[in-house]
Amino acid sequence: MDFLHAQLHLKTGDVVEVHCDRPCTILLMDDAAFAGYTHGQPGCHHGGHCDELPARFTAPADGVWHVVIDAGQFNSALTHSINIYPVN
Repeated sequence: MDFLHAQLHLKTGDVVEVHCDRPCTILLMDDAAFAGYTHGQPGCHHGGHCDELPARFTAPADGVWHVVIDAGQFNSALTHSINIYPVN
């Protein structure tokens, strides 16, 4: 699998904002779901294919979360940024 990945330490309610220069699949998932994803197994995640960007996700719980960006064959040319807006 070819994808871009960021591991984040988030608190419940933190907002993750992902900017990409083209439509792509953007997922937010916990450690267990990410481990399954890397082995091609289905799992629970937030997100999906995003035509409207930026994509925004709210962390459902404290812990380590993974952002996966998959633009298919265009991953190497994809320009992206990830911003975190902490909950107060």
